[in-house]
Amino acid sequence: MISEKLEVTLEEQKVGSSSTSRRGFLLGAASLGMGAMAGLAQAQRVVGPPTGRNSGAGGPGGSAYGQVGRVAGGNNGFVYNGNYEEPSRWSSDLSRLVRRISYGMRPSEATAIEALGFSGYLNQQLNPAAIDDSVCETGVTTNFPNYNNAVAPAFKNSAAGVAMIDDWERVVTYRAIYSKKQLQQRMFEFWSDHFNIDRWKVDLAMTTGYYRDTIYPNSMGKFKDILMAVSKTGAMMVYLDNTLSTANKLNVNFAREIMELYSIGVDAGYTEADIYEVARIFTGWGFNWTAGQGNSGHFVYYPAWHDPGNKTVMGVTFSSNGMAEGEAFVNWLANHPSTQEFVGRKLCKFFLGTAPSSALMSQIKSAWVSSDGDIKEILKVILTQANLTAAPAKFKRPFHYGVSTMRHLEIANANIVALWHYCINRCGDTLYYWPQPDGYPDTAEYWSQGMVHRVDFGLKFGNMFINGLHYDLTATFGASPSLTSVVDDLNNRLFYGEMSTSDKLWIRRHLRGKLLNEANLKSAVALAVAGPGFQWY
Repeated sequence: MISEKLEVTLEEQKVGSSSTSRRGFLLGAASLGMGAMAGLAQAQRVVGPPTGRNSGAGGPGGSAYGQVGRVAGGNNGFVYNGNYEEPSRWSSDLSRLVRRISYGMRPSEATAIEALGFSGYLNQQLNPAAIDDSVCETGVTTNFPNYNNAVAPAFKNSAAGVAMIDDWERVVTYRAIYSKKQLQQRMFEFWSDHFNIDRWKVDLAMTTGYYRDTIYPNSMGKFKDILMAVSKTGAMMVYLDNTLSTANKLNVNFAREIMELYSIGVDAGYTEADIYEVARIFTGWGFNWTAGQGNSGHFVYYPAWHDPGNKTVMGVTFSSNGMAEGEAFVNWLANHPSTQEFVGRKLCKFFLGTAPSSALMSQIKSAWVSSDGDIKEILKVILTQANLTAAPAKFKRPFHYGVSTMRHLEIANANIVALWHYCINRCGDTLYYWPQPDGYPDTAEYWSQGMVHRVDFGLKFGNMFINGLHYDLTATFGASPSLTSVVDDLNNRLFYGEMSTSDKLWIRRHLRGKLLNEANLKSAVALAVAGPGFQWY
């Protein structure tokens, strides 16, 4: 390690070149992070008609990264080559795509992804079945033996249910960190909120089976398939009280939410009378609540509970035909033009941070019709270079933030429990804890409440104070780093070469005149991870 004096730059002169203590710097970084978050969050708003629920999505009103240009004379991904004047970086189109469809790029994958380019990487991620993810899946089965246990034997068994859901949460996190199928993990996050259930109302084994066997396998398929699969789960029937709905005593909770939240949306023009007709359609859809049987906790249709007679919803009549009547209704919902708009709008907010233009919505609907609701084809329309170029930055949810630190710094065998304790849980993003059926909010305003905990995690993690979450300093900075290369390496590894000038200045001023020993290099990482720029993607 060497000590190097850094001359005061013109930018530093503008903000003041006085020496900054480490404590003062950390406090300044924390306040700067919260201030930047607050400013951008204020611009983030719900786009489109309000629904009366706290589920509006939308990105911050401006980019946190400024203008990003192209680099002349080649590109070496994230690797510092020691011989350039400004940081190397990918093209802005590819880096924007990587930000949106992954939880951050692992440096070891940078060269391969850069070789694929924008279209190649997008097409690869849109076809997860063709991606060899055996290394990740071997780690899943080796480290988390209880996640794949059968639901029926664990139903109403508290200890077995806890073991299943604890391991499943760790599997979700492990895959987000190590899976090569990054878009599938992000789509699983999307559908997990879209079809949210609350673990405290539903048996834990059933909750695990719901997300594991219904949401995850259908996350990249056709919308009609995931909507039907969700409707035929004991977990959803329990969560929205359809198990209490009979011909003699209707419960409208599932009927209401399958339209308002899962398909056509609250503005589709249905009435309260339509909701009661839908509730009649789903009478008899329930689950086996008796423990110790082969299908305990699973969906069951009870013909004796079904309300006979034809039903009319939004002017469409569904003939009395037992369970097939409900299946016909689900398929009708899945292909309804209002469903195409509602789900398409929500996907745009998730990936682009804004509501779609009328032109983009027309393209989404056309792709939906021609592909029979294939989500992959719809994503092709949304994730274009032009759309991503226009997309504002989005504030990371705690899960996204914590996982991205693991990926960008390539943590091997991350201690998932420690990550949950110090970051994800502490910042309020515990999986399957949201009590309402609309899922966790997708707004910066909501997640800003955990900003202090984010900064605390970033500082602890960067300084390697958390057991099992240690990164390799030499791999990060090389054997003989200089002040310039430290900033450049952090810029390439954490920010795709797009670190803001203010973030660079804080780190450069902090390191100026110091020995580049292990402690100071760790503190540089801590400041980069805890700082304002890394909170956005």
